[in-house]
Amino acid sequence: MKRFLSVLLIFVLLIALPMESLAEIRYKYGEIMREKIASVTPSPTPAPPLFYMQFDDNSYMQWKDASGGKLSLRVKLTNTATYTDVMGVELRVRAKDVWGDYIYGDGYYYWWTTEKRFKAGQTVYSDWVTIPDRKRISVIECAIVREVDEFGVITELTDDQVEYWYWNYK
Repeated sequence: MKRFLSVLLIFVLLIALPMESLAEIRYKYGEIMREKIASVTPSPTPAPPLFYMQFDDNSYMQWKDASGGKLSLRVKLTNTATYTDVMGVELRVRAKDVWGDYIYGDGYYYWWTTEKRFKAGQTVYSDWVTIPDRKRISVIECAIVREVDEFGVITELTDDQVEYWYWNYK
C-alpha cells in the first residue's frame, strides 16, 4: 500500500508541474552536462608520423672518405608501415663545424633521393650521398623531407616541419 501511495504521489506531482518546468529542468540538466563535458580535457595523443619512413633510436649513419676531401654517407631508415611499401624517399643533409656553425650556410643543405622498394616493416640503408669539406665536419644532421608510397601518394614537408636527426662525426 505504501508503494502504491508513493507512486501515486509522484504521478500527481508530475501532473501538477507545468510543462515549462519540466523543460527548464531538462535544459538546466543539459547545461550542467555540457559544462562537465567541456571541462574534461582529453589526454594528449601523439600525432601519427607524417612519413612511413622513420629514423629510430637505433638509426645508424655510415660514412667513408671520398676523394677530393669529401665525405660519403648513408643513413639507416625503417618503414614503420604495417602493409604499405615505400617506393622512394628524399633526404636532406647539412653539416656543422666544431663551433656549431653550418658549414654550407644557414638554410643550405644537400639532398638526395633513394628510389627503391622499402617493404613494410623493413629497415634498410639509403643510397650514398657525397658532401664536401670533410675536414671541417663535426656534426652531421639529416632529415626526411619527402616520400612516395606504392600507391603513388607523395608526402612532403614544408621547411618549418622538417625535423633533423644528428650524428657526431669527430
